[in-house]
Amino acid sequence: MTSHENPSSELIILANLAIKPDALDAFTQAARDAALETRREAGCLRYEVHADAKHPEKIVISERWTDEAALNEHLKMPYAKAFIASLGQFLAAPPTIMRLAPLKF
Repeated sequence: MTSHENPSSELIILANLAIKPDALDAFTQAARDAALETRREAGCLRYEVHADAKHPEKIVISERWTDEAALNEHLKMPYAKAFIASLGQFLAAPPTIMRLAPLKF
């Protein structure tokens, strides 16, 4: 069974971001560019950027990876490093990051 077929090895990342209102357009472009590159990675099962319907400056990035190794490889990519490094200029508050793993039933 590959890690893709074994959901217990999958890893989900949820990043809650509060974006400065005047930085929303620039953030959106940077997030779009990062998402397009990230979705091409072999270990990426899902990478989505969501905005709160009533408060568009409240952003949630949801990522689903085949396993920890895939996430670690992603974090080494130049575009991932650049996006993460650029976040400080967009953020109105520190982000909240959750690393989730499926419960084993």
